[in-house]
Amino acid sequence: MKNILNIVKKEMDKIFKYPRMIFTTLIMPGLLIFLMYTFMGTSASSMSKEANKISKILVVHPSEEFTSVMINNDIESAFNVDFLPLADDHSVVFKLDDYMDDLESGDINAVILFSLTDDKEVTVYSDLSLDSNSLISDKIESIFMYYSLKKQNAQPNLFNYTGINNVNEKGTQALMVATILPYMMIIFIFSGSLSIGSDSIAGEKERGTLATILITPIKKREFVVGKLVSATILGVLGAISSFVGILLSFMTGGSMFKGVNISYSFVDYLLIFIVLLSLALFAVSLILVASAYAKSVKEANMLAMPFYIIATIIGVLGMFGTHVTTDIQYYLIPIYNINLCLKSIFMFEINITNMLVTIGSTLAYSAILIVVILKMFKNENILFGK
Repeated sequence: MKNILNIVKKEMDKIFKYPRMIFTTLIMPGLLIFLMYTFMGTSASSMSKEANKISKILVVHPSEEFTSVMINNDIESAFNVDFLPLADDHSVVFKLDDYMDDLESGDINAVILFSLTDDKEVTVYSDLSLDSNSLISDKIESIFMYYSLKKQNAQPNLFNYTGINNVNEKGTQALMVATILPYMMIIFIFSGSLSIGSDSIAGEKERGTLATILITPIKKREFVVGKLVSATILGVLGAISSFVGILLSFMTGGSMFKGVNISYSFVDYLLIFIVLLSLALFAVSLILVASAYAKSVKEANMLAMPFYIIATIIGVLGMFGTHVTTDIQYYLIPIYNINLCLKSIFMFEINITNMLVTIGSTLAYSAILIVVILKMFKNENILFGK
């Protein structure tokens, strides 16, 4: 029993005798989970508010009876319904093209078009790529249901309504791609960098080869740059391999991308590669800081894991929202700016200025981290844990 207790004490001392181990092992996991679910909850709440926001529903060529029921029972005000009746001479005054800009901007949530020959035949148009229209089908059905109830008609299908005609099919498909791929690319880059970078310097320490290398004519700066370049290349190659796999699934109509029929240009793919390259350099630099500080590969993985979790959280946050912000300050936030840039490319909303700011700031952050690594190599207490 005494021997068992001694072993337990020895293992506990590995954690509780070192403040950084206490933080990374016991405090950090709960803190990161709290932050992740807080951010996700805030984003989900924001999307829910956007989805429930009603700009305007335009009802075109309704019957006088439908209009009367809607107005007299306050359904019109509850759903912010606006009516476009026939002209006095019963000529058609509605053209969908005249309202396309309002539909795509979200100023009008939906257009309900009544048939001129059958007042029970309706056609609904909406831009389903917008957050504000994610619940539009339920809202339309609610309008029809309220009308049916007020007419004391128990028929659930009083109107011949078969669904919504999406006026922006390309935008909806691009949104689906932009929601999934940036998150996956960021995760691939960081997971590859984590597995390669953690062993890059900490592995040399653990195997006892770092001291041997540093007494050779190789300069510390050359050693760091060599490790950085090799790890970045391997990280990018891993990300490209994963990206090609996704593209093959995308092109062959895999289950995740079934029904998607959009294509991207060579310039789009080139921009994606440049953005991924800058992210790989930043991710590797970040992991190498942890690897240079750690005494072993295991500790390097533990110290670098928060970076991976933070990247995952940022990737998840980027999945919310249907349009990419153009506010330049967001493109100065590490990792999040990469997510925004990738999303803008996939959604055909490229902003060159924000793209340059993202790449420039990411390279600047990487340069700062490289300087930090070089400083660490000048400190033997950090480098060899003395």
